Amino acid sequence: MGTSTKIDIVALLISASALYLAISQGFETRESNRISVRPHLDISYLAANGITEPHGFKVDNGGLGPAIIDEMTVFVDGKVAHKEKDKM
Repeated sequence: MGTSTKIDIVALLISASALYLAISQGFETRESNRISVRPHLDISYLAANGITEPHGFKVDNGGLGPAIIDEMTVFVDGKVAHKEKDKM
């Protein structure tokens, strides 16, 4: 096996490795971009001062994507409160 054949084989291995790394980096970048536009909901409790501010919860979307809330369940003393008229 001549010197030029060895150089050709090494060049082929290096180029194949570079192609593999480029493709895998593309998949990683795609996944990172997909995750970066996901919604991130922050739920905080609002304490009342008794005069002007009511008790409650505040939901903020800190992410870039739209947040769609399909369902919300409120538990009071370990039981599900289904209706507004339930005492909370």
